Amino acid sequence: KLLQKKGKWKKGVNALADIPDVVQEYAGVELDAYFDTAKAEYLLFHDSTESERLPVESMVGRLSELGFNGSLWLDFKNLAAENEQLALRRLIELVSRYHLDSRIVVESGRPEFLQSFCRAGFFTSYYVPFFNPYLIGAEERTAHARLIAEQCRNYPVSALSGYYFQFPFLEENFPGMPLLTWVENPRWSLVNYFFQRKLHGEPSLLAILTY
Repeated sequence: KLLQKKGKWKKGVNALADIPDVVQEYAGVELDAYFDTAKAEYLLFHDSTESERLPVESMVGRLSELGFNGSLWLDFKNLAAENEQLALRRLIELVSRYHLDSRIVVESGRPEFLQSFCRAGFFTSYYVPFFNPYLIGAEERTAHARLIAEQCRNYPVSALSGYYFQFPFLEENFPGMPLLTWVENPRWSLVNYFFQRKLHGEPSLLAILTY
């Protein structure tokens, strides 16, 4: 279960400098996390070329000091069979230490490795494969829908997540399934602007990350 708090979510908060000045006004923040098995620690960074790799506990601790009580969207970049159990134990420790019950989204493109997080009571999201439904034919769209449905049958999760332009496809093919998405700053695109206006009124949408 995920505690719901109305408002905007901030994408890519991976360094202390990325924390918004008014973080208390956000419903949630997204963290790009890699699990370092040798250190038994989540590290925050988006690309492997980045030199700064902040331990997630440093971020969570700072957010707590600032009075942030929103949710944390953990984009788990390297979830695998080799780190699943250790990563789960570490996350349970962080939840207990910082009182994060029902405030964590664990997202991965590998739903088979999310199952232990599901059993532990975490809100999980399957990051669906990248494709643009508007640039492919009906047959390919059907194939994507079947693949996602098969994954969900075999590896149940709490929600699905994908790019804003995938949202109508996911909503149509998976009615009743909670959805999460992200969209670029609408100042740069009229299409993004209208998509974001539409998305904010969708009852199935739990969160919209913005840059």
